[in-house]
Amino acid sequence: MDDREVVRAFVADGARQGFGLTVNVERDALLLDGWWHAAFRISPDTFMVRIDEPPSDRQAMDGLLAELAARGLAAVADNLPLTIALAYAELSLGTGVNWALWATDREAGEAALAQRVNPDSWVQDSVLSDSSAPEQVTDLSAELEGARRMAGLPESVIVAVGIDDSAMRQLRPAIPECRFEAVPVEAGPDACGPLHPALVLVDARSQAGKEFIMEFRADACGRFLPVVALTGEELPLGADETLSPDLEPLKWVGLIRSLLP
Repeated sequence: MDDREVVRAFVADGARQGFGLTVNVERDALLLDGWWHAAFRISPDTFMVRIDEPPSDRQAMDGLLAELAARGLAAVADNLPLTIALAYAELSLGTGVNWALWATDREAGEAALAQRVNPDSWVQDSVLSDSSAPEQVTDLSAELEGARRMAGLPESVIVAVGIDDSAMRQLRPAIPECRFEAVPVEAGPDACGPLHPALVLVDARSQAGKEFIMEFRADACGRFLPVVALTGEELPLGADETLSPDLEPLKWVGLIRSLLP
């Protein structure tokens, strides 16, 4: 199938699997280049469409928008809390990803969205809540470390790309159930594969760091691993989450742990 046929099958026929040159369908998600989530089907007539610029040219995205419009759908709202929650739960994408809700009208779109994310679903209240109450966090690092040893499993590996030594010295004892492997940015994504990482942490303040993430995502071994970018800017292409370099490294621990398998 060519890309247009895959997109048409996704939008019009409810296809749950399909492969084109640059797009593919996995259940209710449409992906570009094998990893970039472009759209999510909420119902036959309601879709979430990613607003962010795609990693490659816009031809596939333009084709998607044309197919949706031909079906009588239009963008009715941006970044609704439930779309963000649904992306988090279904696609493991964080709040740095922007979504437009496409439907026949806003009322119908929100109704379909609410039906998909219902009180009995897997979306936890904490994802949807605007409560300012402090989160209660239980440190289970010792239990995790011991459980892996008892099960005979190796340590999870976190590959730290371009992260300075002082940060590494703080992170290692803070996440004892994992082994940190330092990799220079110049080594390229090929250096990650033999280490079998569970997560990749990249200093993306430089152009080389941003390019590392995109090249890593293009590689087969990096398509589905969580990537955290250390940057003071917006979410780089290919990254799942960002961490501020202005924070103490110990304050990175909660986010890193939340992304580990």
